[in-house]
Amino acid sequence: MDITTSTEYKAAVAAGVDVEQIIAEAKDSERYKKFTSPQTRMSILKSALQRSLSSTAGQADGDPFDEVVMVFGGNDTWGSKAPIRFVALRSSKNAKETHKHLGDFVEVMTWDSNAFPVTPCKCRLQGTVVENTYNGITSYAIHPAQDGNRNVTGISDIKEVSLINCQKALQKKAITPVVADMDKFDNLEKKRIYVFRGRIQWVNGNALFKDGAKVGSLPLISLNQRQPPRKHVTLGLTLNSNNSGYSVTLEFPKQRAGEAKIFIPDFEEIVEDAFMSHGADAAGDTDIRAQCTAVREMMVDREILGVGFLKSASTSQSSDIMYVTLNTVFCMEVLEEVPEVSREKLTDEDLTPACVEINRKKREEEQSKKMQEEKASKVEEQAESEDVFVERLMEFSRVNSSDPAFMTEEKVRKVCEIPDEIDDKIVYVIRKAASKRYAAEKKGE
Repeated sequence: MDITTSTEYKAAVAAGVDVEQIIAEAKDSERYKKFTSPQTRMSILKSALQRSLSSTAGQADGDPFDEVVMVFGGNDTWGSKAPIRFVALRSSKNAKETHKHLGDFVEVMTWDSNAFPVTPCKCRLQGTVVENTYNGITSYAIHPAQDGNRNVTGISDIKEVSLINCQKALQKKAITPVVADMDKFDNLEKKRIYVFRGRIQWVNGNALFKDGAKVGSLPLISLNQRQPPRKHVTLGLTLNSNNSGYSVTLEFPKQRAGEAKIFIPDFEEIVEDAFMSHGADAAGDTDIRAQCTAVREMMVDREILGVGFLKSASTSQSSDIMYVTLNTVFCMEVLEEVPEVSREKLTDEDLTPACVEINRKKREEEQSKKMQEEKASKVEEQAESEDVFVERLMEFSRVNSSDPAFMTEEKVRKVCEIPDEIDDKIVYVIRKAASKRYAAEKKGE
């Protein structure tokens, strides 16, 4: 089959896409060269044309976007064809006056890994707003403008931003599990952009999945799929929750071409050292737990600030703790010289913030109420079943001419088939009631 006769090729030509360049790039890719099957190669070419169509379609159909934004970093998914998703912060004025539905943060989506030569940065972003709906979740992204050759033209006037200015901008938006804001945690939405701040308590390895099942953990350093591949950190930093009921982990996933920006002094060197010290043994196995422990010893209690896309937020039924995981694109150690901007400090160990106390009391009250309801329900069930057990014990006593008063609790349970969940006090009541009835029957004979 000739690619020029395919639906994808004809649609791309009609959309003004430079199909020859797209096809040339696809044929020059490692994936195309890896396969010799004509059908597989044709599928690769069609996919390349389809991606170009998706990009141009998004630009043609969306509302125009033209603002100065602050871009922090971006990431994607290893092993996928997904574009890189960058996080950008809009000015307060623009967020209030135009595209209000976008909010303070916007996602910038592009396949060009060099679209932002330096991050964090401030730049002019021109493109279109595209709405995406996946699994019932609607999100919005900015597609930077491109020319006919798919070169990004909608990003200009790029200026590097200092970490001081990054902290000033992000700390206003930060949520912390220590000074817990219940409304913010209860209204978290998957795939949305959030900022979290806190002190490192734990270091965890990222889960490794195979065929949908967890089979272990990734090493703390992985290779991406660029040519040549680049090393990058793959782990999770869990913040100290101070028993607030919220556990937040800033996760750095394995990347295809994206690159999370981490500005924690000596962090990458510490992870590298742990990786080398507890790396592959003669059998090729790595001690992930030892790697995490070594990093934690050097990182614990450092205060950090991270921004990214919400990966998950769910409450454990067993512990009543909400576990939050952020797909992090930018992380920095908090700078002491930056003023707090009328925000409670996290370093005051002597003072338990009011909202933490309120949150704890609320959870304790809800848990107490739940336990009382369950206890009342169980007592009611036990009361209903009490007569059944008494009758069973009476039948046994009549046949064996045995007074229940002289039976052990263990024997009563066995005879009446009383479940272990029923309290010993109820067993005592059953035995006493049966003994009373047994004595009355004997007296009436």
